[in-house]
Amino acid sequence: MLISALNGAPDAVVSGSVMGWGSAIEDCFDAVAFLYVETSIRVARLIEREQRLHGSARPEFLEWAASYDGNPAEGRSLAAHRNWLGSRRCKVVELVGPQNNEERLKQFLSTVALKERA
Repeated sequence: MLISALNGAPDAVVSGSVMGWGSAIEDCFDAVAFLYVETSIRVARLIEREQRLHGSARPEFLEWAASYDGNPAEGRSLAAHRNWLGSRRCKVVELVGPQNNEERLKQFLSTVALKERA
């Protein structure tokens, strides 16, 4: 369904990790933005989001999320994402730090434009 939707919307943006979804999806992008913020900021944002959406944040979820950088036994990890990014055939832009969305977008578009000229 996602491939069909993307074929009908060539300027679409997909948010979230598609790692492990198969090459038909993983390799269909013109560019990938990898957003990374340090653990303390990421976990604080998750706590805020979980409290807003669900009234509380489950401790086991927060523990798992905090283990992302250290290569947890299950689920996503920084090492797995970096490995996945290294195998992409499209442009990959890493956006590191706690910038706001407007700053990230400017950095992404600027980097993509520079790579297209090269």
